[in-house]
Amino acid sequence: MRTAKRASLNIFQKKSRRAKVLIFLIILIILGGIVIRFALTIPYFRIKDIQIRGTSRLSKDQILEWANIPLQRCIFQVNLKKIAQKVTSKSQVKRAEIRRILPSIVLILVEERVPFAYLSKENGLFEVDREGIVIGKARDLLDIPLIRVAGSSSLEKEVKIGVKILHTAKELGLSFPELNIEDKDAILGFLETGEKVYLGEGAHVDYLSYLPSVLKASKREGENVKYIDLRFNNQVIIGVE
Repeated sequence: MRTAKRASLNIFQKKSRRAKVLIFLIILIILGGIVIRFALTIPYFRIKDIQIRGTSRLSKDQILEWANIPLQRCIFQVNLKKIAQKVTSKSQVKRAEIRRILPSIVLILVEERVPFAYLSKENGLFEVDREGIVIGKARDLLDIPLIRVAGSSSLEKEVKIGVKILHTAKELGLSFPELNIEDKDAILGFLETGEKVYLGEGAHVDYLSYLPSVLKASKREGENVKYIDLRFNNQVIIGVE
């Protein structure tokens, strides 16, 4: 009898504790809702300033236009991820991060794309970064290589090939002020020292590693190298005057 009473008492106590916890959670939710609504409406958390860091070529006004963050909106209503996506969707921007600085400042950190080469095609001169991304129309004339391409549906691929060649040459201590790309198997580079270099896609680009030794050997032998052809498997063709 006593055992049954104790069991009933324990069940009642458990139900009572559960009810108290549930009531407590409901109160917390209600209080949380009140606090959130209060925070969203008081002037203290309204955006009063938008700061931008990391830009050198882009203007503050341009970034603000892309971000489109209204002043006086509650800082907690700003979707940081969505704004970052809007800013980085622009070809001039490589990366963007948006931060809240409580109580009323939004900070936009920007990493711009830096011109690595120029791209010359039918409709003008464009800047390209070191990843082969076309930034936009050329602005200032910089001392960077020029990639010329013929009108082609595979423009993006050809630009990336050109950038890869320029990277490889730079690592070897060589400089191509200009690359002409008709297609992936017809690439002509002009070395800073005047020699022409014929290239193709794939393993032929790796043959660039032969150039420093070829040029050094030719100079040692007093040869005036006119062109070097690297388009053929396992051989380097040298044209001299």
